[in-house]
Amino acid sequence: MRTRGGRDIIVPNSDLVSSQVTNYSYRDTLVRVNIPVGVSYGSDPNQVRGLLLQAAGQEERILDDPRSDVVFQGYGHSSINC
Repeated sequence: MRTRGGRDIIVPNSDLVSSQVTNYSYRDTLVRVNIPVGVSYGSDPNQVRGLLLQAAGQEERILDDPRSDVVFQGYGHSSINC
């Protein structure tokens, strides 16, 4: 299989028969992609959110609806993870 990111993944036939396979583009080529980002503990969360949304808004392949969002998910060893 080739991912949307251009990587090739080899899946053994035994895995296809015995495991669940998720095809994100089967019915619709529009998919949501989550991109993990870590920022320093000293970062201003409002500024980080604004910059990430601004960057997303400059990418032509990102839709306006549904809109992009930034979710802070937790604290890593040396970063705030969003």
